[in-house]
Amino acid sequence: MIETAIDAFGQLDILVNNAGIVRDRSLVKMTEEDYDAVDRRPPEGNFQRTRHAAPHMKDAGYGRIVNMTSSAGLRGNFGQTNYGAAKAAIMGMTFVWAVELGKTGSPSTGWLPPARPG
Repeated sequence: MIETAIDAFGQLDILVNNAGIVRDRSLVKMTEEDYDAVDRRPPEGNFQRTRHAAPHMKDAGYGRIVNMTSSAGLRGNFGQTNYGAAKAAIMGMTFVWAVELGKTGSPSTGWLPPARPG
């Protein structure tokens, strides 16, 4: 995906990691499959995309990485053990990447979209 974007546009200025899966269940009703499907895929996707994008941004001396997170991972939300764990992991990655990549001109930022009641 990263190489396709660079081939099409000549450079990579920004990567927005915006993925999530929701399978809401309370802790006592959640299966391992529900947990694994939600907890492992989004952080893994962020890791894979970012590890391929970061070298290009480092070489260019510029780039931005934006990771979407959620209040479920920072403050908790009923029935979202799996989703909260995934989004907390993504926030952790964001903090680490900000330290690692900020020196190269490619800082990482987390964005917590505000929830709007229906």
